[in-house]
Parts: sequence; structure tokens; C-alpha cells
Amino acid sequence: MIGKIDSKKIPEIAKKFAHLTQSFLPALGSQEIVEDYFNKFNEANEFNTFINLIPYCHAFKKMKDYPACYAKLLMLFSIIEKLYGTKYASFDEWITKKDNQDVVAEILDQFSSKEDWNSKCQLLEELKEKYYVEYSGMRTVQKFFKKMLTSKEKITLITKIKYLHENVRENGEEGAEVLERTHQALCFVLNKCKIRTIGCRGEQHPNFCQIRKDDEILNKYLKEFIADILVKMRNNFVHEAITPAIVPLKAGTTEAFLMYVHNSKSILGELTDEYLDNFLDSKIKLLLDHYLSERT
Repeated sequence: MIGKIDSKKIPEIAKKFAHLTQSFLPALGSQEIVEDYFNKFNEANEFNTFINLIPYCHAFKKMKDYPACYAKLLMLFSIIEKLYGTKYASFDEWITKKDNQDVVAEILDQFSSKEDWNSKCQLLEELKEKYYVEYSGMRTVQKFFKKMLTSKEKITLITKIKYLHENVRENGEEGAEVLERTHQALCFVLNKCKIRTIGCRGEQHPNFCQIRKDDEILNKYLKEFIADILVKMRNNFVHEAITPAIVPLKAGTTEAFLMYVHNSKSILGELTDEYLDNFLDSKIKLLLDHYLSERT
């Protein structure tokens, strides 16, 4: 579809979706503001994007119980990819686009001149890398998290992802016990981080906390979480029919932890559905506005 939506039809369409757009209200403030977005997404293709997003976000917010934290994590990835990235094109589509013919031709011209297979494979990797720079969902999400989260939000996220460590001694207290098996934050450094049995004490000892002292290190761990954990969890779900174990936070609650294994390491994800609900509420307006700003 191309062209603009008839503005006279928008109020009627918005009314039909009113029961679903309630999911946007905590973040946007009122039904009037939601309806204003109907008018802003007035190009036909954009309008369809918004219409599709409404039930998707509604399902996100309504989902509860143990699987919710995992499903919402994957759905959040998709929302960010859709609203913050460029319009998706498959590798087959990208490689045949007229705009890319010079890039593709340059690499393919070299391909025939390479005698060994490893060199040919390296050229193909270069071609794939150029595609990923433009269309990788992982890089879109990494870019969003790096640019659109405050340092405090990044730290909160990173410290909710924990690896299993053995024989870690409590740091900072005389006579502290050795914790035989304990999950510590993704950014944990043995003998440097201030910890107790209850977990990280970086907030109380910021001078000893590398991610609170150095934004570059903070962003490195954020990138690692997205590339090594989130993307692989998503790929396992879509392509391998594998989900992580989902463990109740405590008896009688619907909140849960994710248990996941990566490179033979046990990972504990404290990304509860409540945390993910609040995250989407805090970022949905920013994402919608970014999407609209990129069209001009």
C-alpha cells in the first residue's frame, strides 16, 4: 500500500481499537494521545505498522504467569527491531538491490581471483558483514540499548543477568564466608567486586564497580548480553524449538527467573514480566517518535 490514509476515517478506526490501545495508556497518558499517533502514522504502510503494533503490545501487557517473562523478552526485541531499525530486507533482497550493486560487484570480482577456499570464504563473510551493518536485528537492539538507556537503566539490566560462579569469597568484610555456588552479575570480576551473600554491592561501593566508573565497559557488557544471550535465546526459540527453564521467583507468585545455559555456563535472568512491562512503558513513546522521525 502507498499513499495517505483518509483522515476522516481515522477516528472511526481508532475507536475500533480503543479496547486494545489501553495497553499504551500508562506510557502515553491518555486516549487522545493514542489517537494522535493514529494521525501521525498517516502513510498507509506506517499506518499498518501501527495497527499491527497495537494488538502485539496488548498481548505483551496481558501475558502473565511463568512463561511471560521469556515471551516478553523476545517480543521486546521484536518491537525495538521494528520501530528502531530500518525496514527489513532479507539477504537475498539486499544482495540484488540496485543501490548495492557496486558493493556486491567489488567483492564478487575478487572472489574469482582467489585460489584458496579460505580466502573465498573470507570475502563472503565481508559481504555478509556489510548486510548485517544495515539490517541486523541484533545491532539494531544493541544501538537502541546503548543510545536510549540511561547509565542507571543499563546497570539495572546488566545486574539482573547472572552467571554461576563457584568458590567466591565475600569481598570487603573480614572473615567473610566462601560462597560455594552463587550467581553473580554479568559484569562480576573475581576479587574486585564488592559482594555479599545477598549479591552485588556496587551501588554502595561505586569506586570499586567497573561499570559505574567506565561507560565503555558498561556498554561492552550490554553488547555482550544482547549478542551472546538474548539473540541466542531468540534463535533457539525460533529455529530450534528450545526455551530456557522458567523458575518461579517464589511460591504463589507469577514472577519468574529464566535459567539458561550458554557456553556450558549457567545463567540466571531476573528479568521478570513486571520489569519488562515497566521497561516497555518507559520506552514505547520514544520508539514511536523515533520511527516517525526516521521517515523524513
